[in-house]
Amino acid sequence: MKKIKIDWFKAKRDFLLDYSLSLRDVAERYGFSYSKIKKVSAGREWHKDKKQVQALVSEALMKEIQNNIAEQLRGVGKEALQTTEAEMIQKEEKMYKRIFK
Repeated sequence: MKKIKIDWFKAKRDFLLDYSLSLRDVAERYGFSYSKIKKVSAGREWHKDKKQVQALVSEALMKEIQNNIAEQLRGVGKEALQTTEAEMIQKEEKMYKRIFK
């Protein structure tokens, strides 16, 4: 069996930046076993890092939302404050990408 060279940096980056991606998903994407990624990620505290990244993104997103709300209240009015869930998810994904270029 041919040994697979694993790019742990890319695997971790994908895991951290995609909040819906599980360790199993990353293992499948890169072609290695779940047990291997579970062992590596536990030793390197990937879940702790993911929580920190999510907290940073959430905080930045909340600040952006607060600024948008204040701006809308000053100019347009209450009807402009409604943001769909899809728009919120898109903004969160953009924030992840800006933080981890």
